[in-house]
Amino acid sequence: MTKRKGKINSIIICTLVLAFFVVVAIAQPAIAAEKKFVVAYMLPNVGPWYTDKWYGAKEEAKKHGIEVIMYNAGGYKNINKQVNQVEDLIQKKVDGIIIHPVSPEGMIPVVEKALGAGIYVSTEHAPLAKKLVPHIWEAPGEAGRQLALMLSIAMGGKGKIAAITGPPGQSEAQTMWEGFIYYMSNFPEIKIVDPAPAYLAYNVGMALKQTEDFLTANPDLTGIYTWAELSAHGAVQALKARGYKPGRVKVVTAFISAETLNYMKDGWIQYSLPGAAVEVGRASMRNMAKMLKGEKVPPGNYDVPMFAISPEMVDKFDRSKWERPQ
Repeated sequence: MTKRKGKINSIIICTLVLAFFVVVAIAQPAIAAEKKFVVAYMLPNVGPWYTDKWYGAKEEAKKHGIEVIMYNAGGYKNINKQVNQVEDLIQKKVDGIIIHPVSPEGMIPVVEKALGAGIYVSTEHAPLAKKLVPHIWEAPGEAGRQLALMLSIAMGGKGKIAAITGPPGQSEAQTMWEGFIYYMSNFPEIKIVDPAPAYLAYNVGMALKQTEDFLTANPDLTGIYTWAELSAHGAVQALKARGYKPGRVKVVTAFISAETLNYMKDGWIQYSLPGAAVEVGRASMRNMAKMLKGEKVPPGNYDVPMFAISPEMVDKFDRSKWERPQ
């Protein structure tokens, strides 16, 4: 009887072991055949800042097993090229598109077409004029308020400010400027002179000329707000040409290249916002990974915080969120 029970137990054990290996063998092909998502990461232009964003997106994609391909429109004027790129991606049936639009209005029809084709879409930096998809940007309203805070401190709460506010129709620049004005409205002894025409926003030479005009019309100018560092470089060059000493007119800006770092260390620029290009790329890819897994990510803005730093802090803060490893 005991021998019979032992024989039965042995048969049961062997059956269970065999069943286990059969299940594993059946499951293996399913695991091997698991779909790998393909996502397009679409940039409007080339340059270190865009490369930093691409680095963040690419590194985050690896964590989620996503294949990511980068596309570049070659400039903000190339709306037809970016539209054609999206059309091509629709034909290729990619799973997702992360796009920094060259035009908030002009890209809407093709984005709607991609959504209609079942492709997940999210945007970066320049939101679409219609709330269709999740959007990641560097909290521009808060950025403007931070620059206002830093400039008001540098000026001692009084004086006259000139401003180069950003490109026309660029909602990020506009929101940043609105945040700046909102904060400065609390200081009655600070006056903001008429801002520079928006088209000066990304031309160093023209920003230099406008700053010269500001200084001629306002010899008592004590502060300059610039929405981005190239405009700040033009302002600094104008101050140098007038024979001003560093710090006589306080300058604040956003983003930090090697040239801006040097201007800060030499005392020409008092504060800047490093930006968070790498983190923007990471955050966009994290949102995309959620959508690809079936999680709901509602349309609307998702902020990546920015913070202002002084020359003394340039070499002390964590750079990993705003620049790729060199």
